[in-house]
Amino acid sequence: MMASNFTNEPINMNVLATETFSMGMLCRIGAGNTMSATAPASVAFFVTVDESSRDAAGTLEVSGATVSVVPMSGVVFVQAADAAYTIGQLVYAGALGRATTTAGANKLIGVSMGLHTGLTAGDLIAVNVSQAVTA
Repeated sequence: MMASNFTNEPINMNVLATETFSMGMLCRIGAGNTMSATAPASVAFFVTVDESSRDAAGTLEVSGATVSVVPMSGVVFVQAADAAYTIGQLVYAGALGRATTTAGANKLIGVSMGLHTGLTAGDLIAVNVSQAVTA
């Protein structure tokens, strides 16, 4: 059996109680090695590839939930916080697990890979995270 390529395969992680996730959210490692949405000045380690788990009734779980994530490598699709991004613009980890163009105390995650305009919060944008500096 060959070893799997971790960077290309999603892994399931436990979610911090009371949090839920949707596709493309930036995650940090929270209490007890659980996934938590990024906040200003936090370091993004993973991006979600789907929403967090649901219970038998189809409701997003807020206790004991899991979410599938991939490490921050290559080009990833992340949720946007701002209305516009230009090609090559620096992108940072912001609040609510979304990418922002606001630097300040926010940590750099990479550069925008396209011209994105007319976005609403939560729309997905392509970001080359290979261009980020070490947090």
